[in-house]
Amino acid sequence: MKKIFPLLVISILVLSGLGAVAVSDDKHIEDKPMSTEGFELEIGVKGELPGYSIVVRNVGTVPVTGELNMMISTDGFGMIVGKEIGMNKAFDDPIPIEEFAKLKTGLVFGLSPVTIKVSGVFKTGPADYPFETTGNGFVFLFFVICNIDPIHLI
Repeated sequence: MKKIFPLLVISILVLSGLGAVAVSDDKHIEDKPMSTEGFELEIGVKGELPGYSIVVRNVGTVPVTGELNMMISTDGFGMIVGKEIGMNKAFDDPIPIEEFAKLKTGLVFGLSPVTIKVSGVFKTGPADYPFETTGNGFVFLFFVICNIDPIHLI
C-alpha cells in the first residue's frame, strides 16, 4: 500500500497536467483568408424613385475588386411589382479607399407597409463575404421608404 500511494499521487499530477495541455479552444480561430487584410466594405440600401439604390463604399485600407450578388425581397400585402429584385455587379476596376459605387435596382410598385430582406455575397478572390439583414419600410406607388442599417463586411 505504501508503494501504491506515491505512484497514485504522481499519476494524478502528471495526468491532470497533460489534460490541461490537450484541451483546445477553437473559438479564437477565424474563418477568413489572411490575404484580405485591410478589406472592409459598407453596403447601404436606400429607397428612392422608382425602387432602391445600393451604395457600396470602401471603408477599408486597400482598394477592392470583386463581385456583388444580392437579392432584395420586398414583402407586403399591397406589392404588385418588384417583390424579388436580384442584382449582380462585377467591380473589375478597384473601388478606391473612401470611394463608393452607386447602383440602382429595377422598378418597385405597390401601396403598403413592407418588410425588406437584403441578402447576398461579395466575392473577392478566394474569399466570400455573405450578408443578410432585414428592415421595415413603406412602398407608395413607385417610391420606397425604408429603414435598413448599413451592412459592414470585414
